Amino acid sequence: MTPSRPPRAAGGGVVVVVLGAALAGCTPAGWSDLPAPGTPWTLADVYGGGWDRALVACPYETPETFSTVHGLPYPGPDLTARDDVQVVVLLDGDQVVEQDVLAREDVDLCGTDLGELAPDDQLVVDVSLAQGRTVRPA
Repeated sequence: MTPSRPPRAAGGGVVVVVLGAALAGCTPAGWSDLPAPGTPWTLADVYGGGWDRALVACPYETPETFSTVHGLPYPGPDLTARDDVQVVVLLDGDQVVEQDVLAREDVDLCGTDLGELAPDDQLVVDVSLAQGRTVRPA
């Protein structure tokens, strides 16, 4: 099953995902309909192909911290004073392919330390963690 790709808009030389990704049954407005808790899924299920690693920028993370930890400039919006969103940055090598700003009330990729993710890394939603929308490795 191949999910539909979200619409994109170009800006500043970086391709930006305007709407949330579609994951088997999700609305184009976000990840509001994740698979059942404990059901494995991957970011490739969400974003398709064309990238080889994903990084997540979490609330209050500064661009400097992102750059120091990941060794490349942070391409997303300023999260320094925000706790309501996170940014998924998809890369092919060191080139940004897409970025997706996600509301933490829909899905929380920052509740556990996911680190760098490959397209086929298995993830699950863990309802035992905060807000019941927290994602962890499967």
